[in-house]
Amino acid sequence: MDIAENQPTGSTGQEAMVTALIGLIISLISFLVIGPFLGLLAAIPFMTGDLTNLIGMLENPVGHPEFRVPMYIMQGVAAAFGLIFTPWLFLKIRKEQPVRQFFSDHKSLLSYLLTIVVVISFMGFNSLIIDWNANMHLPESLSSLEEWAREMEDKGAELTNYLTDIDSTGMFILAFIVIAVIPGIGEEFVFRGILQKKIMDSGLSPHLAIWIGAIIFSAIHLQFFGFFPRMFLGALFGYLYWWSGDLKVPMLAHFANNAFTLIMVTQFDESITPTGMEETDTMPLATVIIMSIITAALLFFLYNYWKRNKKEQNGWQKVYTTEQEYQAEIVKSVLSESMNAVILNKKDSSYKLGYYEIHVRKDDAMRALQIIENDITFQ
Repeated sequence: MDIAENQPTGSTGQEAMVTALIGLIISLISFLVIGPFLGLLAAIPFMTGDLTNLIGMLENPVGHPEFRVPMYIMQGVAAAFGLIFTPWLFLKIRKEQPVRQFFSDHKSLLSYLLTIVVVISFMGFNSLIIDWNANMHLPESLSSLEEWAREMEDKGAELTNYLTDIDSTGMFILAFIVIAVIPGIGEEFVFRGILQKKIMDSGLSPHLAIWIGAIIFSAIHLQFFGFFPRMFLGALFGYLYWWSGDLKVPMLAHFANNAFTLIMVTQFDESITPTGMEETDTMPLATVIIMSIITAALLFFLYNYWKRNKKEQNGWQKVYTTEQEYQAEIVKSVLSESMNAVILNKKDSSYKLGYYEIHVRKDDAMRALQIIENDITFQ
């Protein structure tokens, strides 16, 4: 399957790869080092006790039920700062890399709904991978490594059970934001947006870029016995992004995966964790087969749907929208000095409601976005 990216590539291969690597490194440092410190500061007003008590809660949060809300605040602030604010600021500083390049203006409720269904149906196939990965054993020579990995896995499961022991609506809303909303936006922004797209922009195969992003995405979670199902999930998000050209699609998919599993663990089945990765009972084989067939059929439909939609765009892309005619004329005039630019008048003739759109050839879109952001001002 070969679908051209919805967003054109404006940077050279080397610049794109540099953006991918630096963006990933800065985001992870911010998420793992700076973010937790800021999260701790934000959580202090919600903590009780002295410094000694605080250290004890940080070392053993599971033994302190009253630490659950501060823990959520710490995780939420760390993720929001490290995976949303930091990469956004990084791209803002690198003015040649506007954030809007990751998104498409095309909106389709059908594709969004089917994306949610795909993520849920994909859990059937992934349940087999979960079971296989959880029960795999390393060679005898690596027994100490396996013992360490399983110990880390057990601690992670214990912490997950602690965090999902939700006893109020307010706690559930907080958990929903921290577990579903923030990771859905932030992790896709970094791993599918900056990392995957920029690797693709560098000239490497889209399939290679997708699997590199999926492998790093899974490895960052530091859970060996959940590595492969999370990798396949990351690959699913990656293909959804490549085919649609719209980062909103994998963001929605990631959100749906985490939100669905959080609801299941808190309302129905406590053996399922919020990430959908650990200690999930294997589904009956017939259920897995049916869900896998549904997944394959929906992915085939979505692939062709997005492919057909891109062909209908006929090589042009919207780069600017305004309600003011004079602003549209200024933007068109500036862009026309170096490329073909047209104005589409979408104002209603009777009520004068609506807006003007500036469209350019897709090959010129990235350059046009840079010019609009850096060189055009309105008095």
